[in-house]
Amino acid sequence: MAEEQEKIPWYKKEIFRQIIGLAFEVALISYLFFYLMETISASLVSRFYSLNYHLVLVIILGILNVTLPTTKVGLPEKKVKVKIKDYVFIFLLAAVAGLIIWYKTKELGRLSYAVATLSGIIIVFISVMVLIEKDELDNP
Repeated sequence: MAEEQEKIPWYKKEIFRQIIGLAFEVALISYLFFYLMETISASLVSRFYSLNYHLVLVIILGILNVTLPTTKVGLPEKKVKVKIKDYVFIFLLAAVAGLIIWYKTKELGRLSYAVATLSGIIIVFISVMVLIEKDELDNP
């Protein structure tokens, strides 16, 4: 009986799936951070490290993360209500994104203000729609 349980292929074990998922999250967040630093200050990261190699790693880990089989653990999900701080966080992140977009497009003159403002508004609307949809799914 014990031999039958140990014949599970290595790629179907949940611990392998969790390691790949965590590695993907870390790789993606670090890539986005490095890309942001490279955007703010040209060649800050690329002098030492090619972001293309990191992007390839993120893509490979993402493909593995999506294609590996998952098993659901019997723990129930906790229902979380949307709070005011969630909306404040969305508005702050949208403002930061708008400032970064304005900083990168300020050579366009007054058009850069319009592009940055419109981008911030779009970010707020999409984020609020996702937040509301998630709340409606959790609380029918």
